[in-house]
Amino acid sequence: MILILSTSKFESTTEDVIRWLTYYQGDWKRINGYDLQNEYAFFSHNEIQIKDKHLSSEEFPVIWYRRWYEKDGFGKSAQEVDNIRNKKEIKQHLYKEFEALSQSMHHRLADSFWLTNPSKMNVNKLIVLDIAQRIGLAIPETFVISHKKDLENTLLKHEMIITKTMTNSPNFYSTDGKREYTLYTEEVKLEDLTQLPTTFFPTLFQQGVKKEYEIRVFYLDGLCYSMAIFSQRNTKTQIDFRHYDDETPNRTVPYTLPKDIEVKIQKLMHELGLNTGSIDLMVEKGTKIHYFLEVNPVGQFGMVSIPCNYYLEKKVATLLMYKQRIHERNSIRSKESAYQTAT
Repeated sequence: MILILSTSKFESTTEDVIRWLTYYQGDWKRINGYDLQNEYAFFSHNEIQIKDKHLSSEEFPVIWYRRWYEKDGFGKSAQEVDNIRNKKEIKQHLYKEFEALSQSMHHRLADSFWLTNPSKMNVNKLIVLDIAQRIGLAIPETFVISHKKDLENTLLKHEMIITKTMTNSPNFYSTDGKREYTLYTEEVKLEDLTQLPTTFFPTLFQQGVKKEYEIRVFYLDGLCYSMAIFSQRNTKTQIDFRHYDDETPNRTVPYTLPKDIEVKIQKLMHELGLNTGSIDLMVEKGTKIHYFLEVNPVGQFGMVSIPCNYYLEKKVATLLMYKQRIHERNSIRSKESAYQTAT
């Protein structure tokens, strides 16, 4: 049976893959992080049970780790606490407890095939850039700066400098909770220095690339499915295409990576221990150099699948079912071999 570990909210990708599994009559079960946080759970040295599901590598030889962390789940136990600081500490403590329990569950299911192994998914952007450069992928010149004078010198040396987060961008909400905000990649200019103190928290900066187009790659078990995004044609999306323009969307088309770039991406993903993920590249105007930017092990891929007619949700479903069939075949062969040895 296939086990799907996901979130209960805002995860349409999981549901799209499940539709294909259901269509092909696949044998699957789904557990959301919310179930572990808020439903019946029982762990012992030889048993894991969440709701009505008993988990083991024998029962679930194939696991798809989509996403897991439920932001809302840690606040319930802190609702009655009046002290704001204590409420924050309780939520943080519960998160750490949840992480410890999740890691124990993953460890006990280590013999299963994992599509995205949770022990490999917390990639460090700076480390990934170092590995990508060593493998031979071009990367933008990268700096981590905490002093205004160093930033000024960097700005004077380069035609364009951008800043972005070193981790995944967090989401912030308005006081009434109705509006959501995030951190985007932004250009930094000399005039911006007037708003900065002499020293500030260490921040990631990169040499800006004058792009011809961006590329989003969905990597699945050794294969690359790529899409070109012509974001530079719209001033709103020139620096970060996530500044979506709903009135004038960016043109997107299927894209074939140069073979040497594809091979290097395969090497990078192998070294990172990832068998799936979303990868961002940028092609420099004039030189056609493909710059590697980052990889997200659980990045959304519907934005590549639908415009390019790749049917990636179907491919994920069929890969999971294929891995399950391999396990069943190997299990039968193992039992036959054991029987022949015994007789």
